[in-house]
Amino acid sequence: AEQSPDAAPVSGSSVMDQMRLPAGVVLDPCCVNAEGARTSTIPSFAAFGTARGLAELVHKGMLKGLSQRVLRELAGTPLTRENSPLFGTWRWTYGFQVYELDSPSAPGNKRKVLCHHAFGGSLLVVVPDLEIVLTVLVNCLTLDRTATREIAEAILADLDAAASVGPIFAGMF
Repeated sequence: AEQSPDAAPVSGSSVMDQMRLPAGVVLDPCCVNAEGARTSTIPSFAAFGTARGLAELVHKGMLKGLSQRVLRELAGTPLTRENSPLFGTWRWTYGFQVYELDSPSAPGNKRKVLCHHAFGGSLLVVVPDLEIVLTVLVNCLTLDRTATREIAEAILADLDAAASVGPIFAGMF
């Protein structure tokens, strides 16, 4: 196959490094596509995927694969509490943080929500009683949660799942 004349070569010795990328593609060092990320072991970086793919996996495996009793127990019974000066107080159950968020349509009515924050800015939110799974995956790892928070706030409010995601982001920088 012929390479496009406007393709930019990528230097290095691996197959990934010998690819020719379209002109204008930048391998930003803070992105997961950076050579350092591709060639090193990152402990919390277990898989590559899309937000839609992860949401579908969690929806089918968790919301459709577990009984309502187990889901209620997961969301309603934190196993431990973590007090962190960096993140505030988190209640944990089997790898998820547990929150109670106000319903937009019924103020005072609390919804049980399971979340998992990734340190680089990605977020997974599961609202078991509404069978909602929200995933926000970022390409550029960052400590700034502004975009993730705004996306989660807009989508969860639109789906009548949460009036505010403030408690999820409490204590975060």
